[in-house]
Amino acid sequence: MPVSENNAQQCKISIGGCDTELSVSTIEFYLASKDPYRVVAGQDEYPTPWPYNRNCYGVSKYTRDMFHRIESAYGAVLVRYGITVLCISFESIAPLNSGSEVYIDTIVLISHDEDSSSWHLAADEVQALVDEEVLRTQPKKENRIRIELRNPTKWYRGRSSAVSPGTEEHSALLSTVETMKSKAEEACLEHLTNITWVLRCPLIPYCAKPSVPTVMVAIKPGSKGQWGHIEEQLRLALCTVSEGDVDVKLELVAGALLPNLSNGSQYSLSQVNSDHWCPPYTGASIGVRGSREAGSIGPWVHFHDKGFLTTHHVAAAHRVVSPADGPPLKRLYAEIGINRKEKKARKPPIVDYPAPLDTAQTKERYETYAKRFPDNAAKDPEDLKNMDDLYDSGGLGTVLESSGYYRKNKEGRRMDWAFIRLNVQNQHMFGENTTATGPNGTLCHTYT
Repeated sequence: MPVSENNAQQCKISIGGCDTELSVSTIEFYLASKDPYRVVAGQDEYPTPWPYNRNCYGVSKYTRDMFHRIESAYGAVLVRYGITVLCISFESIAPLNSGSEVYIDTIVLISHDEDSSSWHLAADEVQALVDEEVLRTQPKKENRIRIELRNPTKWYRGRSSAVSPGTEEHSALLSTVETMKSKAEEACLEHLTNITWVLRCPLIPYCAKPSVPTVMVAIKPGSKGQWGHIEEQLRLALCTVSEGDVDVKLELVAGALLPNLSNGSQYSLSQVNSDHWCPPYTGASIGVRGSREAGSIGPWVHFHDKGFLTTHHVAAAHRVVSPADGPPLKRLYAEIGINRKEKKARKPPIVDYPAPLDTAQTKERYETYAKRFPDNAAKDPEDLKNMDDLYDSGGLGTVLESSGYYRKNKEGRRMDWAFIRLNVQNQHMFGENTTATGPNGTLCHTYT
């Protein structure tokens, strides 16, 4: 079976903050060292791993003003190294799921240059200019301003999707399950969090590359090890599986499990969505009409009527209410839920698919994609019409019941659920749970 590597290239620079003689580093250091298209100053530094948290308030005014003051100086550095910067993005970011609330003002220099060999030297010099200016103007404050060079068309980001049963990709991945599960447990030991068998493609707008079947091995963030050696062991193990001619990729990622999801479970089943028309660009999201919040469609169930489960905070979040409803009713929803304890909602919230937040973006993406790839967009007009028809007919469904924010179950745990009843006219279009399983087991194993 052919085996391909993560499509990020190896960056030829020593990674400080680790034992370079033994090639021991954190998983974040190792993954960052493989991507030459995200570069920060210093050999002992690496970019904040993506995806990351963004501060909605953005960077400080001081950061913007400071960088504008040194525009001619950093511009000269970029010219000297032959780097073409198309634009500058100011982002206040922090690592995802790290528990850290310390956001770093990051000045991202966007370039489409494919030759990044001089980026480290340029980043060092521009960072030095920033440090000098901060020291001159704010000598008593800690410097939390960082420079990053980035090529958004080349740096590594990936998107996962479920594998449909009965396909060549599904068969190819199933044939690797036992081998890769055993080898990953042996090589990664207690650092292993989960193994998933998925389809992966670059997360680049309008990317026409096909999705590739991938074995993703997730490592606990912060774990130290000889990850280059471990990745090579896993790749050799994958090469020994010879069934089929489908190209299978191996990918190491830094990933943690949420304790409330994984506690007491050894593995979970990955789900395959039925072939809904018009999947929103950001996923199978739903949202209350008039709200800017969005959530996901959960398992399909029959409770009085056909519908699906989601969370209360999505079903009732910032719902636009009439003056007659008023704040007291919203507080009541938070305390006892919707349609609970004989208190019926005067007008059950309507749930739309896609979420209102996604609708405009979904339409824009379809229209842009149709212009760029007209041969692949034949189904788009029908999808857009279905989206409008669903909205005009009263949405996907309504909230039948929800838990509220504060009610607890018998174990004392706070509940957060809602049951969305499908509108009658939609019951033939939605409502299928399909599990990606095969004779050799599931396509996802998690470790606690």
